[in-house]
Amino acid sequence: MGCRVNFTELEEQSPALFDDLSYNWPSLYNKGSEGFWKYNYCKYGTCDPESGTAYFKKALRETKKVNELLKDVTDRGPGAFKKINTVLGVNVRYWCRNVRGGAQILEQIGVCYDRDWNMMDCPHAKMCAITAEFTDYCSA
Repeated sequence: MGCRVNFTELEEQSPALFDDLSYNWPSLYNKGSEGFWKYNYCKYGTCDPESGTAYFKKALRETKKVNELLKDVTDRGPGAFKKINTVLGVNVRYWCRNVRGGAQILEQIGVCYDRDWNMMDCPHAKMCAITAEFTDYCSA
């Protein structure tokens, strides 16, 4: 049958939540935020016995919490990876993208949670090349 989530219904039932998701948990890829949210809900949210709305509220709460914790990480070089893990108290997953000249830039940070929404070390946490840099996505 597959996983289904109705974003039109979500937007109608909770326009503030939909706007908050759009602002705080956007996708930076062409498939758009709804595709990104659906992927995450279908992969992780269907384990939650509550509704999709409850899942998105929890995911948004955690996104804001992580963003707040990381706001003071100003190191843009390779040392930032260790700093992020230290600030969050767990080993997270990193995805980097290769750019011109063989360099890498950080593209995504994945924070892992247990079923009770407690941060945990990510299995198979991967690091980017030791020379990877952070950049604002608009300038990449």
